[in-house]
Amino acid sequence: MIWNQGAGYSFRPEEFFGRENELAALLRVCLEGKSGIGASVMIYGPPNVGKTSLLLKLKYDLQASSEGTAPPRPFPFYFSFSKILSHPLALSQHFLQEYLWQLLVFLGDSPPAAFDADAMCERLGSYGFVDCREFLLAHRRFAERGDGLSALVNAVSLPFLSGGEIFYPVFLFDDFQYTGKLQGIPDGAMLSILRPYIKSGHFPMFLSGSSPGRVTASLKREGLFGTFQMLEIAGLSRESSIRHWGYLCERRRVEIPPALLPRASERLGGIPVYQRMFVEEVFFRNAKISDAIGLENMYALSVTEGKLNRYWREFFENTFPDRARRGRAIRFLKRVLCDRFPLDTVEGAISLMGASEEEGEAILSALEFKGLLKADLDQLTFVGDPVLADFLYWAFERGVLGKGASQVAAAIVQARLSHAAPEPGQGGDHARRVAIVKELMRKWDLREVPLLLLD
Repeated sequence: MIWNQGAGYSFRPEEFFGRENELAALLRVCLEGKSGIGASVMIYGPPNVGKTSLLLKLKYDLQASSEGTAPPRPFPFYFSFSKILSHPLALSQHFLQEYLWQLLVFLGDSPPAAFDADAMCERLGSYGFVDCREFLLAHRRFAERGDGLSALVNAVSLPFLSGGEIFYPVFLFDDFQYTGKLQGIPDGAMLSILRPYIKSGHFPMFLSGSSPGRVTASLKREGLFGTFQMLEIAGLSRESSIRHWGYLCERRRVEIPPALLPRASERLGGIPVYQRMFVEEVFFRNAKISDAIGLENMYALSVTEGKLNRYWREFFENTFPDRARRGRAIRFLKRVLCDRFPLDTVEGAISLMGASEEEGEAILSALEFKGLLKADLDQLTFVGDPVLADFLYWAFERGVLGKGASQVAAAIVQARLSHAAPEPGQGGDHARRVAIVKELMRKWDLREVPLLLLD
């Protein structure tokens, strides 16, 4: 087995900026767990926006604030479902491994150099936690029988039955939408396992993911939707984003004039991972940015052939391995995010793709899973990501029209400097435009609706 020591090892708290209000609210939920009050929170937002960093910062602050306090202390157990294999036996074994390891670290012990479940159970036994060996033996019995669902129930139940006078668990479950991808396990089974613990109201629990539609649908099926508080995460505020620029530039010894930082924040949507990639781009190219033109040139270079471009190319290649389907998805998103084609229904989206109903639903399902759109019943809402919009423009101009990267970059720079380009996403007159399209759909195939009629 591959032993994953957790995402916390790659997290650097000094690189986290902003989100003070969200952190304060989440910390209150965690600390109320000491009194046996456990609220449940669903954290959602588009990919890359910083949901994982928020959970890891919460874990860091929770550990720091509880040092030296009277027991029981909060034990933040972080687990990312995106790092698992799709088989439930692999997930259950990995879940047990992570919990035992993180609990030993929390108690101040040093886990074995190599994964040894028996050794970790023995060390935990010295602290009075003797039940973990029974759970480990039960897991082995289920694994021998190939009973993945029972093994999963057994593994997930262990943290809820631990604790006591020394600590109380706080659950930080990241990328929760991946629990719907388990082989041979019904969608929503993980929430069914967690349901009694959530309904008990004793355990602070945070679910995070880029696909809120899927998770909320499961919550509604389990009768848990009203139990959860919903917290949407967007880009950083301008002030926090500018402070982040200052840290990144100082770390890489890159100079960007302070007067340009608000413009740079707006260009990248205040998304920390984009800011890191942009500063890395400037550093490795040894570029000098002295004015707005230089900033726009570097941004256009990054989004057409640099780090921002590679990031989104890999994203779509992994999401849509089939090249034809990938091209159809990119063309569709380009029409929606760049051309601002007004639609908000599944029927309209599939018609705009020009695909069969089966293929169209598969594309929409993949985009929703990755967080690029949110589906509520039959209504669609698309992410507003300025970098993604410019990438889609590049992909269409380069892949469909055959233009060179320099031509596309020049067009992006010209549009940005002249302020002629519309903002990505759906404009303020969205409702009016949607009404027009729905009327036209009653008369013509949506694929034949001329764009001039929408101006």
